[in-house]
Amino acid sequence: MNWIETFDGIFFITVITILTAFFGVVLRFCLRSKCGEINFCWGCLKINRNVELEQEEEMKAMELGIHRDEEKK
Repeated sequence: MNWIETFDGIFFITVITILTAFFGVVLRFCLRSKCGEINFCWGCLKINRNVELEQEEEMKAMELGIHRDEEKK
């Protein structure tokens, strides 16, 4: 009997769902971070961001009284 045959479809759906959720949380953390350079998983995921530009946009939005929740609507 092959090892794949010992597990049913629910097991594989559960594992894929858990892995997808984990990578989603990691990506969300990386994108919400205020760091300019983020290395994750020993360099497998590396994100470089222009944080200064994002901070300037947030300051302008705050001056105008625009909130991020209102922009989505």
